[in-house]
Amino acid sequence: MTLHKTKVSLLAFLLMGAFGAEAQELGMLKDIKPGKASSNAAELVTINKELYFRAQDEANGYELWKSDGTEAGTVLVNNIREGALGSDPAYLTPMDGVVYFRADDGRNGIELWKTDGHTTQLVKDIYPGASSSSPAYLTPVGQYLYFVARNEEGVRLWKSNVANNTVEAVAMPRQVADYLAPVAFKGNLYFVAADGELWKTNPLTNEAIAVKKINPQGRSDVFNLVEANGNLYFSADNGTGFELWKSDGTAAGTQMVKDINPEGSAAPEELTSLAGMLYFKAFDGKESKLWQSDGTRAGTQAVENLFGSVHSLPRQVTKSGNRSYFTVDDREVWETDGTTARKLSLPVSSVSQLAANNGGDLYLVADGSARTGQEVWRWKGETPLENTLASQFELYPNPGQGLHTLQMNPGYRGIAHVVISGTTGSILFKSEYNAAARPALQLNLAHLPSGLYTVGVSLADGTRIYKKLMINK
Repeated sequence: MTLHKTKVSLLAFLLMGAFGAEAQELGMLKDIKPGKASSNAAELVTINKELYFRAQDEANGYELWKSDGTEAGTVLVNNIREGALGSDPAYLTPMDGVVYFRADDGRNGIELWKTDGHTTQLVKDIYPGASSSSPAYLTPVGQYLYFVARNEEGVRLWKSNVANNTVEAVAMPRQVADYLAPVAFKGNLYFVAADGELWKTNPLTNEAIAVKKINPQGRSDVFNLVEANGNLYFSADNGTGFELWKSDGTAAGTQMVKDINPEGSAAPEELTSLAGMLYFKAFDGKESKLWQSDGTRAGTQAVENLFGSVHSLPRQVTKSGNRSYFTVDDREVWETDGTTARKLSLPVSSVSQLAANNGGDLYLVADGSARTGQEVWRWKGETPLENTLASQFELYPNPGQGLHTLQMNPGYRGIAHVVISGTTGSILFKSEYNAAARPALQLNLAHLPSGLYTVGVSLADGTRIYKKLMINK
């Protein structure tokens, strides 16, 4: 299979579809639970070049595993609780070369644990004895690990100073009884409290502050906190319905991004950060659509035909260096560096988990064949994403006033299909021509308003090339 590469803005590329990348090096790490049974691997995280995850084999229940990318190096880290029950590790969270998680050793209940891959130990028995503190929402902020756990006094916010291995409860005002959806942002921990408002706390002072009372008459019911392009985004109700909001951590900087549904609630949901943009679903008063936002009102708009399906969202986003990987509809796996994107043609199905390490490896939980269940696979992404096809055509003048020339490289003599789209992906111009008969195509786009457009050219071999066109009248 030929590997085609393209360079263009991420949105424009995805709006117009993509072509497959060859599966250069794909293989199952290990058939942990041999045969058609699945190990049900989940919660994939990486530290440097090592992968950690939870899984079950034939002899044990769910335990913590690790892998160096080889079958021999895919091993059980520690059998914390022997037997079919297993320790059931969860909330795997990498931090400073260590994986923190919760587990049940059968004696101390569900408590906070940590491992560096060699030594695995209980951090603290927060609820002493067989009772469980059930740590959840593990969130690193600087050198501190925050989490929510229960002891004799009830559910509280806790933090661990990983530098000196201390663990302490954080004193909070009475109205801060819950700590939902915590997110690290600008050196603070942000969370939704029991009053439904956005709060923050600083690791050094432990002071808890309500960022802003968004709904003066009642609960704003903030939810779905996500950091993207330097902002903290969320959905909230100011009394007129749920809309998209953002915050810089101050009251003045906490504001509605856009009133998507002026007649009621847009109910933004599934907020996802990818390559500097925020994607989400919202209801505009007529139908639920896929939206994108750069944090400005003008830059918050409905997106058509993203990934070939209006209602598809990027999911399971994971980063490695300047690259991000994500799935679409739990089937397609994509790779992007923010300006270039491609769909990976991988012979697996039902992709349920992704994780990438800093060595360029992508790990995924998927079905690979009829002979095995869902297991962990490794893809080695060696081919860079740079555009090797940029010289296939020229576009001039650019910028221009609406009359432009598209000229193919003299070496290309096949049929070329040209599509011009706007920022939302709507197709504004289509043409087909024979480059052998006329290597240049005149584009009369004088009817289009000033703005930025994407010109896509599809060649006979399936290669697609994209360039930006600026019309400035």
